[in-house]
Amino acid sequence: MPTCGDLFRATRAFFETDAGRAALETGILAELGDAVVAEHVDGLDVFLVKHGEFYHPCRIEAHVGDRRACFVLNIAVSQAGRAQLQNEYDALERLLRELPFDFFPRVYGRGAVPSPLPAAMFLARWLDGFCEFHARGTGEGEPSATIWDPEGGDRTLIGPPVLEIYRRAAAILAACYNPETFEHVHPWHHAAGDFVVRVTNDTVEVRLISARSYGPLFDHPPADTGNDGGRLILEALLVFLLQLSIRMRLDRTDGVGDLVWLDDAVVTATVRGFFDGLEEGCRVRGMPREAVAFFGTYLAAVDEQDLLALCRQLLETRLADEEKALARPRLPEHCRLLHAALRHS
Repeated sequence: MPTCGDLFRATRAFFETDAGRAALETGILAELGDAVVAEHVDGLDVFLVKHGEFYHPCRIEAHVGDRRACFVLNIAVSQAGRAQLQNEYDALERLLRELPFDFFPRVYGRGAVPSPLPAAMFLARWLDGFCEFHARGTGEGEPSATIWDPEGGDRTLIGPPVLEIYRRAAAILAACYNPETFEHVHPWHHAAGDFVVRVTNDTVEVRLISARSYGPLFDHPPADTGNDGGRLILEALLVFLLQLSIRMRLDRTDGVGDLVWLDDAVVTATVRGFFDGLEEGCRVRGMPREAVAFFGTYLAAVDEQDLLALCRQLLETRLADEEKALARPRLPEHCRLLHAALRHS
């Protein structure tokens, strides 16, 4: 584990490289609207946010006169983290280029430094006011979540605002899903803090701050063979929805505690978000408006027992052992709720 001093020194080394200066200039231009070279920045304040499995994110405050631009600098020092960082930067860059959504933080540049420790890093927009959140409940009673707000203090949400968070999270992932190529954002985890939220009065905003990869749903995507292409699109969409519905219900209490299965009401919220996002994604990809209605008709016609059989297959192939143990006895009820939500969507 690197020390805080190591990370701060690596940060300084990055901004002294050509890549670091270019990233900073690009970010300041995007955030403040001025062509400012790195030499005109009055100072950089660096705040270590947390230690993650792959990254050590820092908040960077760049001062230009009486104005300030905020960024996140994700630092990876492990071999796995450095490889992941390259993949994630490419995925975010592509999503931002191809999809006209504000779901993700804009990325401004990447680079690497050999010392004081080998590190790769990239600079991105800091989503001001957005906070990590995690489930508080255990699947009983109203859904509840804790919002980690380092400035205003942690607070608890209960009921409809929590369901709106999960609806919007599902909508983001569904909008990114490409029904024709089967590409999707994966993996993602609530426990990793991949989604962040900003709640002001009655307004709930959600963003996805991590996109570890953007690739096919299948390890070996099936080929489009004539008339079978339409069938494959429908079957892949069903797999995507089932995987989404299961993963949306998995979190850790307060992010680091026991694994929990989220409340039943999250199923309906997920299905609503799925169709909202699918409609938006199809629109920007130029797919006919009737496509979403057709997809809905197909999904509503799938038998409950078929949903359960497919969910069991996904459970065994795509979840970790601890997640399998938690979800396995809950799948029949999950599929009953999912089947009902699809028929009434």
